[in-house]
Amino acid sequence: MKLIIPLAMLIGGLLTSTLAAADCSSNRNVDMTISKPDGIYIDHGDGTVTDNITGLMWQKCSLGLSGNDCAGGAAKSYSWQDALKAAQNSKESKYRDWRLPNRIELESLEETACDFPAINDTIFPQTPPNFYWSSSRHAKLNNYAWSVYFDNGYAYKYMQLGGNYVRLVRNSEPSVQ
Repeated sequence: MKLIIPLAMLIGGLLTSTLAAADCSSNRNVDMTISKPDGIYIDHGDGTVTDNITGLMWQKCSLGLSGNDCAGGAAKSYSWQDALKAAQNSKESKYRDWRLPNRIELESLEETACDFPAINDTIFPQTPPNFYWSSSRHAKLNNYAWSVYFDNGYAYKYMQLGGNYVRLVRNSEPSVQ
């Protein structure tokens, strides 16, 4: 079951409803009220992308991938604990404050106009249509955390020992070193 869409996302959808939908490899019925078109993102050319609606800065590539088109390397799968450690240790693009996104932040990347993956694949190329960890633990199941399945964009509980992909986030202010 999807969470209620944060107000910033609804406002962002209304503001961008006149923009073209995201470019993606396959389409489904498009709900433009929450579409994430290319124009809401700033690609900084250093492996980072800022979402102007949420104010979050994302790593353009999934962990393990590199290059401006994310074609170098291979996306890596992590247990939840290892994903948290990878975020803590990341110095990607000279930032030291990367973190695992919470469930709502990660769901904000869902592109309703796309499937396989359900993300804007112009902005976030080579994203495997698979599970991505969030930092959010499941409230009732101690060994589970929330993941977003970018095959369809929905959140699911997932056992923390399981292997999922990672895309890190940071607040777009301070901390360049």
